[in-house]
Amino acid sequence: MRLKRTKLTVLAACLVLVTSLVVVSAPATTAQPVTIRFGSFTVGGAWYIWASAIASIIRPNLPSGSSLDVLPYQGGVGNPLLLAKGKAEIALSFLPCTKWAYDGIAPYKQPEKSLRSLVGGLSKPHRIGVLIRKASGIKSLEDVVKRKLPARIVSAQRGATGQAVAMQVLSEYGITREKLEKWGGKLEHLRMPVAMTRIKDGHADIIIHNVGFKEPQFSELCLTTDIIFDEIPKDTRKKMAKKYGYVDGLFIEKNEFRGVKQGVPAIGYPTGLICAASLSDEVAYIITKSVCENPKALSKAHAALTAFDPKKAGEPERNGIPLHPGAAKYYKEKGLPH
Repeated sequence: MRLKRTKLTVLAACLVLVTSLVVVSAPATTAQPVTIRFGSFTVGGAWYIWASAIASIIRPNLPSGSSLDVLPYQGGVGNPLLLAKGKAEIALSFLPCTKWAYDGIAPYKQPEKSLRSLVGGLSKPHRIGVLIRKASGIKSLEDVVKRKLPARIVSAQRGATGQAVAMQVLSEYGITREKLEKWGGKLEHLRMPVAMTRIKDGHADIIIHNVGFKEPQFSELCLTTDIIFDEIPKDTRKKMAKKYGYVDGLFIEKNEFRGVKQGVPAIGYPTGLICAASLSDEVAYIITKSVCENPKALSKAHAALTAFDPKKAGEPERNGIPLHPGAAKYYKEKGLPH
């Protein structure tokens, strides 16, 4: 009888020990559900598809009863402002837009220091493209300045990332609206379908915009119109990379578009996942872990996401602004640079 009691006592002690180990080793979880609004862009567009895929990966790991809704707005320039104004908790953002918003660089009116980053380098980078209609006889932007040509230049509409990028490029060449008009040219900011039509129809000579890898609208343009991809000079690329947070060492790749017979050096930027500093450390950790540990699921959602490398997602140059403490905790635990 004593032996039986002794065994029961030992068994009970073991159960207590195992239970205590489970409690200690289990990650802390909040009992309260959370509501997350996820800024992306228009329904059917790449960012909405990406955000939906990311949301589907994150949802199962959130506290029970939580909600995560993908918002079909505001895009590259607008998403950091959604976070700053408390209208979203997480958002997709182009790397330079994130940096411009944090530092208060135009088109942002003031520094938004409440922004934090979760995951950098989600996608194959967009490149800044200077596309010239070959029939215009213009060889390059440098040619426009040197010969004071009456170039007709178009960009995306005001407030769009592409418009901000175009103005930065023109500024580096010393090209202003006033100068162009003096030379007989003009500068217009238009909705992209209108801007592309202007180039196709010969009513514009140059378009400056961010170019995605094999982006359909530019593939179509190059199929219907002879286009020159102008190379921004090396020194200018380095200057812009340092000043605005662009990634150097990129290319408009050989045969990526009709007429591109060799790689054209370029600068550009990947997409990242950012958040408001008010996001709890636990939720930021869950989101970062969910994304970084499911790269295959992301790549199935969209070809551009196959470039995502979780081992580099915390690198400072891929984020542009401080990491959220919850994200930093994840990268530290995994021994990854951050």
